[in-house]
Parts: sequence; C-alpha cells; structure tokens
Amino acid sequence: MDHKRRNKINFAFNVFQVRFIIAVLVLSLVVSAFLGYRMFTIEKEKSEILQIQNDNVVQMVQQFDRGLFVFLFMIIVLQSMALAFLIMYLTQRISGPIQRIQKELEHSIKTNTPANLAPVRKNDEFQEFFKILREYIEKFRKQM
Repeated sequence: MDHKRRNKINFAFNVFQVRFIIAVLVLSLVVSAFLGYRMFTIEKEKSEILQIQNDNVVQMVQQFDRGLFVFLFMIIVLQSMALAFLIMYLTQRISGPIQRIQKELEHSIKTNTPANLAPVRKNDEFQEFFKILREYIEKFRKQM
C-alpha cells in the first residue's frame, strides 16, 4: 500500500468524536443559555422599572432588550460553532491515527500480509504507540 503524506484534513466522524462534541456542546449551551436568560431577565426587570417614566424611554429600552436578545442568541450560536470545530480538530488528532491503524489492519487481514504502517503526522497523538507497533510488525515480518 502506497503511503504518501496528504496535506488534506479528512474529517471522518466516528462515535467517539460525536459523543465528545455533543457532551461539550450540551454543557456549554446549558451554561450559556442560563447565563443569557438571567442577563435578559435582569434587563427586562429594568425595563419594567423604567416604564414608569415617559414613552420615549420605554421604546428605547424595548429596542435595547430586542438587541440584547439577538446579541445573546448570536453569541451562543458562534460559541457552539467554535466549540464544534475546535473539538473536531482536537479529536481528529486522537481518532485519526486509530482509524489509520484499523484500515491498515483490515487490509492486512484481507491480503494475509503484515501491515505496512506509515509514520504518523507530526501533530497526531500516539507517536510512541505507532513507533512500537511498527517495530512489532517489522519483527514479525522478518520472522516470516
């Protein structure tokens, strides 16, 4: 099997990544939604207090409340997107090498030949594991 270094990032979702993304996003969304709700209710209470004054102030406060709601919603959406991409990037460093090992071993089983593992990328995790696994495969390849 020909192993050429690819510069393209391949985002193949696996169960680990999906569970991790969902867990972090749910936690961050719950916290952000709660804090946003509290901030919004505090501003609404201020609005009710200011309604005692003239109508111009009431309109300005209501416009501010709508703007605050849109701002909080956009912050939560942007936070979710940023977290999702960050988690995808970080978990790819973990799951990418595992997926490569799995594909190589499946190919090795089908062809009845020892696996030919390419070196891991510089930023991938499991550098030591890949090194030992390659040594293990080479040892048994020499015995064949």
